Amino acid sequence: MAEPIKLKIGIIDLRPWGYIEDGKIAGLQLDVFQALSEATSIDFDYELLPLQRLQHYLTAGKIDLASIFKREELMPHVELISWVAGETYYLIGPNGLRIDKSNLSQIEHIGVIIGEETIVQKSLIKKYKLKAKLDVAGTSYDTSLKKLKAGRIDALCIAGPGLKAYLTELGMSEEVIKGAFIIESQEGYLQFSTLSQHYTPEVISLLRVKFETLRDNGVLSNIDKKYKIDKVR
Repeated sequence: MAEPIKLKIGIIDLRPWGYIEDGKIAGLQLDVFQALSEATSIDFDYELLPLQRLQHYLTAGKIDLASIFKREELMPHVELISWVAGETYYLIGPNGLRIDKSNLSQIEHIGVIIGEETIVQKSLIKKYKLKAKLDVAGTSYDTSLKKLKAGRIDALCIAGPGLKAYLTELGMSEEVIKGAFIIESQEGYLQFSTLSQHYTPEVISLLRVKFETLRDNGVLSNIDKKYKIDKVR
């Protein structure tokens, strides 16, 4: 690359991946991208975004790079750089109540954050022919967790890392995750916008090689441990 470039990085506004702490962006994704920036010697400019806006910005070329789940509707607009993580979405009840196929039909209201509605509709409500309605509460699990504890919703859809981050607040041990109802598992990738002005074979190759180097050198696993994340593939 002849001239220095700066890439616009979208970080999902969802704990533990991305959040504001002491007035600054923090979280797992920031740590990963900062390591990648150092490894590639490319400057990164970060923006914290709710999931739907992040996806829109990526497809429109308003950001260059993000780490999100693979979606069919995004594929015409992005290039997959590298596998990041396998993620599982769980359905949990209040006070550690175990949910299984025998009591699914009793659920009337399911809490979900913006951007994850399709997962619940397709892989839960439609699949099991439920009459439950979605209670969409912003871009953070905080509101839905409060509603779950107050009995205003019957269950909550929550991703694995998010569940681990909120276990204490929910009054649960990690053993709960092992028996939790699985809605769906997905694959997360580093994705680069094909509308980016920096979308070149050289940039893609550099990001791909250096990201895998971070994985091989244990940098990514150390970041995962910091946030108590277990990745599967």
